[in-house]
Amino acid sequence: MLSGLWIFAFLFIVLLSSHEIKNQNITATKTDIKELISIKNDTLYLKTTLDLKENNDQHWEFNRGDQLKIAFGNFWEQSKNTKVNLYKSDTPYSYLEMKYSSNGATQEKAKKNAANIQYNWQLNNSTLHLDPFWEIIPSTPFFNQKLKVNLYLEEGQIVLIDKKMKPLLHHYIDNDQDYSRGQITGQHWKMGKEMLECLDCPDNQQRLNIQYRNNSGDEKLNLNVDNQGLTIKRK
Repeated sequence: MLSGLWIFAFLFIVLLSSHEIKNQNITATKTDIKELISIKNDTLYLKTTLDLKENNDQHWEFNRGDQLKIAFGNFWEQSKNTKVNLYKSDTPYSYLEMKYSSNGATQEKAKKNAANIQYNWQLNNSTLHLDPFWEIIPSTPFFNQKLKVNLYLEEGQIVLIDKKMKPLLHHYIDNDQDYSRGQITGQHWKMGKEMLECLDCPDNQQRLNIQYRNNSGDEKLNLNVDNQGLTIKRK
């Protein structure tokens, strides 16, 4: 009797596994691009949607808990953390790119699963609010859904990243100060030819200074190298 139950359980696991493998057969990716024309010639303020929610009136919602889902919370999780990366734009304008992807047994099912990913963002004047989380429509099974959020800034675009954005930022974003994601928040940056260039970082004020004095102590040469270039003064 016991051996029969083990065999049944083994066959059930094999059938379930083969079904799940079939459902992960194809990956579909949808790219959604939103041009940010309105921020041109303005400083872009990058914030989270938490700032918007904090301004709303508080309200209560009540739902009966599902103990099975609570016990297997990671498996049933319907939302994921958002990670944002910043790049140099390959167009004359800045834009927000969102890549939604999911697996499925067929192309149509994979596309439908990817379309069930929900993400909220808002552009108010020159302030871009990004949601810290993305979700999938309730009752949607897990099909390896993923979301990538990329912000492409045109050359010369100035951006100020709010300190609350730190958890949302990619681990490292190219910048001329070699700052970590936590250090680039709270500073003004300009998108250069290849990476972000800091406009008000303390270390950006002066990189190298060499002075030459004669035997009498008079200054004869002053060489200064900073983000503005090379400056030589002779006396």
